[in-house]
Amino acid sequence: NADQAAVACAIHWQADALIFLTDVDGVHDEKGMLVPRIAAEDIPALISSGVVTGGMLAKLNAVEEALAGGVPQILIRNGHREGVLEAFFSGSSETVAGGTEGTVIISSLPLGEKF
Repeated sequence: NADQAAVACAIHWQADALIFLTDVDGVHDEKGMLVPRIAAEDIPALISSGVVTGGMLAKLNAVEEALAGGVPQILIRNGHREGVLEAFFSGSSETVAGGTEGTVIISSLPLGEKF
């Protein structure tokens, strides 16, 4: 699927980040609240909890593959929001890793260090 193709490209080109654009703002918890940041080591528990289902479950599986392949951060953002790609490509750390919209999943390794 498209998620797997994006992951394969990101791994091949040793990308510093990968962005998934969806029709929702990001990963939500059991109360429906947006989870702004997820550490790589927390993904298995989040998946096994059953909170994440459907298309977002497939995204988190792709995220695990990207992290294992050395992509240090993955963003899940709502592609319907105006300016989301422009913000990503601007390259500011606030936009890429600390933005207010979406979910950022980060590797356990320091940014820039590959597996």
